[in-house]
Amino acid sequence: MHGNSFEVDAALVGRRAELIFDPFDLTDIEVRYEGRPMGKAVPVRIGRHVHPKARGEPAPAPSPTGIDYLDLVAKKREAELQGRRIVYSELQRDIEEQTTDEQTITDEGEQR
Repeated sequence: MHGNSFEVDAALVGRRAELIFDPFDLTDIEVRYEGRPMGKAVPVRIGRHVHPKARGEPAPAPSPTGIDYLDLVAKKREAELQGRRIVYSELQRDIEEQTTDEQTITDEGEQR
């Protein structure tokens, strides 16, 4: 029942029985068959102690911290750039110059 396992009277094997219980306490379940009491259901494995349709209390809403993370990141980036803007047309030229400088250093290192 509701994902939990219980032991009942062996005479009920394969039969449909009525269970009387408190949905918030699945440790005390009365078993009835055709209106006659058949004892208690003994819990074997209890995974959930409430009825699946019972609603719990909602979690409290998180309180705002007052920190604007995106604004902090934007200000840090602006400070790094110091007002300069990225000129995408110059990026290829910078890469070519850097490659040329590395080749010069390598060539000089080989001559020594």
